Amino acid sequence: MFSKWIVGCMLLVLLGLAAVLRADVTGSINGSVKDASSAVAADVEVTVINVGTNAVFHAVTDSTGAHFLRGLPIGVYQLSVELKGFKKFVANDLLVQVDKSVCVDTTLPVGDVAQTVDVSAAGETVDTQFITLKNVVDQQRIENLPLNGRNATQLMQLVAGAWWRASCC
Repeated sequence: MFSKWIVGCMLLVLLGLAAVLRADVTGSINGSVKDASSAVAADVEVTVINVGTNAVFHAVTDSTGAHFLRGLPIGVYQLSVELKGFKKFVANDLLVQVDKSVCVDTTLPVGDVAQTVDVSAAGETVDTQFITLKNVVDQQRIENLPLNGRNATQLMQLVAGAWWRASCC
C-alpha cells in the first residue's frame, strides 16, 4: 500500500517535470499577400527558410490572402512569396523570437517570374491579435546585468508594465 503511494507520487512529479521541460520555444510569421492593384491573392505559395539551420517551412494563402506559419523554432528567417506572372518577393532577416509573431504584408508587383523584389528590413513585431506585454530578455542582458544572488526573477523588472513583488509569499 505504502509503496503504491510513493510510486504514484513519483509519477505525478515526473509528469509535472515533463510539462515544464516541454516549454514552448517557438514563434510565428504571418501576414497577407496582395497584387499590385491591392486585390487579395489566394492560393499563393509562401516559403520561409531558417537561415541558421536551412529548415524550410511552407504555407499557402487562404481566400483572404492571409498566411500563417506557426510553431517556427526561434531564429532568423528568409521569407519568399511566388505567384506566376508576378515578381518574386523576398524578405530577409526576419527575427522570430519566443512566443512572438512577425507580420509580413506583401504586395506583388506585376513582372517577369525571373525578377525578384528583395526586402532587407525586419518585419513588424507588433502583436495585433492579443493585448499583452511581451519582451525577450536576450542572453547578452542576462550575462551583463548585475543580479543580486543571480536570481532570474529579477529580470522581470526589465519588462515595462510587468508587476514584480520584491518579497514572495
